[in-house]
Amino acid sequence: RHTISVSAFLLNRSSDLELLKNYKQDAGVIAKISQLPLEALLSNDVRILGKCYSEFLENSARACNERYFGLKLAQQHGLQILGPMWLLMRKSKNVGDALKNLAEHFLLHTDCAAIILEKEFNGISFYYDVLDDTVVNETQGIEYAFTLFCIELKALIGNHWKPTFAQFRYAAPTNLEPLKKMFGDNISFNQTRYSFHINQKDLELPILSSDAEFRHLIKNQLKPRIVNTSNSLSMQVEIAIRAIISEQRCTLKDIAVTMGFNARTLQRHLDAERLSFKILHDKIRLAEAKKYLIHSNLSVASIAELLHFSETAAFTCFFKRTTGITPRSFIKANKIQTPVSFK
Repeated sequence: RHTISVSAFLLNRSSDLELLKNYKQDAGVIAKISQLPLEALLSNDVRILGKCYSEFLENSARACNERYFGLKLAQQHGLQILGPMWLLMRKSKNVGDALKNLAEHFLLHTDCAAIILEKEFNGISFYYDVLDDTVVNETQGIEYAFTLFCIELKALIGNHWKPTFAQFRYAAPTNLEPLKKMFGDNISFNQTRYSFHINQKDLELPILSSDAEFRHLIKNQLKPRIVNTSNSLSMQVEIAIRAIISEQRCTLKDIAVTMGFNARTLQRHLDAERLSFKILHDKIRLAEAKKYLIHSNLSVASIAELLHFSETAAFTCFFKRTTGITPRSFIKANKIQTPVSFK
């Protein structure tokens, strides 16, 4: 009979220290300026806030003058850092089922990011988004996460595997070779989302270590944790809005259909949380606008169009009303200064 402990959600991250040591950097100093307890990198018992770890990755990359620090670190970690969720993936029926289990349980690992699986192009697009709008620097964190997921898919499908395509929201770096080596040649930048695609044939590949009894046991032990997470309906609505806001004009009815509600029922649930769809929609619209302005090379007019404003002036008015400054002033104040060696 199988037994499993799910007490530790994050495994030892001592490889963070080793990689920094290789670059002759002090992990303690970097952890401190990132507001990350150093013991969080040494112990299973200290839970890491997504925002702090994202800052830790960015600060480490700059201290080491290594553009692909997050990608390199992920190659040392592996998806085992997800603990029981990784085991659940390895015991799934096939690759598609493994990704579904990961997406369904990912918010147990962090409430800073979410995974959405979208059926398209004879397969699925694995869509990843940062939910914490206070996270400004996200490039290293995105590449770290994508590399973890792709390494696991290579383990399940074959080391030759690469995504059909990969999409990044930020502007293209000069040196694309590390990204191409991991994600293939079909990479695009200044996109509306962070995603990569897996074709249907690969999704249907069986997993040799599949075990229904073990899978059932893990799910039962994870169930109480799912109930106790802060994954409220409003968070689910936010995730749904983020998934389609750049693809189409999203209304209350659109989101309700996506979530399996009718519009009136969804509004009633939001009323119970003292929220309105407009408040959530405007919040996500603003957050998406800020990300485009900081990370991409898109013009203000292009961003206005992507977020479905009737014209650039309407976007500028919305942005100034909610932030107190114009989009162009926001760019000047917040554009991340990339070191020359990172370009």
